[in-house]
Amino acid sequence: MNPSNRFAAVDALRGLIMMIMAIDHTNAFVSRQHSGEFWNGAIAIYDSEFAFLTRLITHLCAPGFFFLMGAGILWFATSRMDTGWSRAQVIRRTASRGFAILLVGQFLETPVLFTMNLLSPAAVQLSHMPMPNDGLPPFAGFITLSGLGGVMMVCSLLLYLRPVAWIAVAMGAVLATHTLLPASGKVGPAWFTILLAPGLSQHVLVMYPVIPWLAVAAIGMYCGYIWKQRPEWRDRIWMLGLGLILFALALRLGGSWGNIVPPRDSSWIEFLNNVKYPPTWFSGPSRSA
Repeated sequence: MNPSNRFAAVDALRGLIMMIMAIDHTNAFVSRQHSGEFWNGAIAIYDSEFAFLTRLITHLCAPGFFFLMGAGILWFATSRMDTGWSRAQVIRRTASRGFAILLVGQFLETPVLFTMNLLSPAAVQLSHMPMPNDGLPPFAGFITLSGLGGVMMVCSLLLYLRPVAWIAVAMGAVLATHTLLPASGKVGPAWFTILLAPGLSQHVLVMYPVIPWLAVAAIGMYCGYIWKQRPEWRDRIWMLGLGLILFALALRLGGSWGNIVPPRDSSWIEFLNNVKYPPTWFSGPSRSA
């Protein structure tokens, strides 16, 4: 691609996310102080504001990558169709890329993480990650790359739909997460875990299930469409993000619907100490920690 045709702001955002992600991975691989925020497990307790803030800012990373992946899918599709590709060709290429990323996640990322002992008993205790009771490691893992690949494959099918339908899909994914996430906190069969509820099921460890993260990618596709088709709206997209943050804070302040784990005390850290797995507060009734 001609450098003059690139979106400099998007490249800058991607670079910023990567730098912030390095902080989180340093905590995990070097300091062994990686926190955890599973929907059905104990939420990490922080003994300092610095430790909490370094974790809080890294919550931008995974949503940022899924969001930018959605936008990238749209930009790839439009650029290829502008050169004469059919919609079916674009969808096949996008789906095959997603499948390739999923395979890399299964056969490279997951084994490397297990080999590097990231999921050692000490690390599990720090991150509150579920582990098999029989002492054997998980046999498969839907971690970052597998989650991205699975969502990309679904997003390829969204290219059959009109852009406004992507917003409907995103809202449906949020609603499905809210409606179907078990109130008991029990993890279901492996297929259900892969689709919806992160955790450990039948020796399959899932951190990035398809449905909750599809909402982020579908919104990214729509924003990518707006970015390309409505240049005059580009400088206003940040208002959408700000509005969603304020809405999330309002839900947290309400303290009932939308809060998976309520604050354990009245501190500002507990107010902002939210669930990341799955990536939404829209996930069922309040539970005690």
